[in-house]
Parts: sequence; C-alpha cells; structure tokens
Amino acid sequence: MFAVHSADPSHRPTPHPPPPRDRLAVVAVGLLLAISTAPNSGAAPDPGPTWKAVAPILARGCVECHGREEQGAGLRLDRRADLLGEVRGKPVVVPGDPEAGRLIPAVTGAIRFKKAKLNQEHRLPDESVAQLRAWIAAGAR
Repeated sequence: MFAVHSADPSHRPTPHPPPPRDRLAVVAVGLLLAISTAPNSGAAPDPGPTWKAVAPILARGCVECHGREEQGAGLRLDRRADLLGEVRGKPVVVPGDPEAGRLIPAVTGAIRFKKAKLNQEHRLPDESVAQLRAWIAAGAR
C-alpha cells in the first residue's frame, strides 16, 4: 500500500508497513512452514533397547547357570522380573543406572568370584555389555 502526500506527479508515494493483522498472518505462515519442514518432526524419541533385544544376550551367556533349570547363587536371568529383583541383598539391575546393580559388574569382570573359573565364565563380549548397559540406562523396559 502506498499513500500519496501530494498532488504533485513528481512526488513519490511513501510505502507504509502492512497493518498489524497482515504482519501476524505472515508470522503465522512462517512458523507453520518452519514446523512442518523441521527434521524428524513428529518422530518419537528412540526409547532404547527393550527386553526382547537383550533377552537373547542373557540366554546365550547366562541362562545355562542362571535360568529355569538352575539358579546359580539364587539368581535367575531368563525373566525380566527377576533382573529387577535382588540377589544376596543387592539389586541385580537398577533401571536408569547400569553400574548400580550387580549385573554389569558381573559380566565385565569387575566382580571377582571366589572360584577363578567363574571370573572368565561370567564375562560377556563388549558389544553385549554395551547393549545391556543401554537397556538398563533406558529404564530396563
């Protein structure tokens, strides 16, 4: 929009800013465009590994001695509920804190067992330990 201040044809019209309502519409359209083109818009955050992802790790490395048939040290690792319990008065897994429970120290060799052969038998590959840590850190769901 332009306003003419003079009847003189050599006088240039002076531009006026758009009315406030028009500015609001421009800002609203800009925001909608920014939101709709944002990367990962509407995507849910990654919840991390689930029990279904880590159960096979424990089945391969732990359940032979800590499963349905045998529960070494009174510990069963084939059921999520048992992992959230305690063994000998200490938590097996503390959701959100991988190092607070006994599982990660046991599978990394940080816990020293009286029987030397148990120290090696409890160790899991680094990749498996990383997955277990991620599962526990994500809340052990």
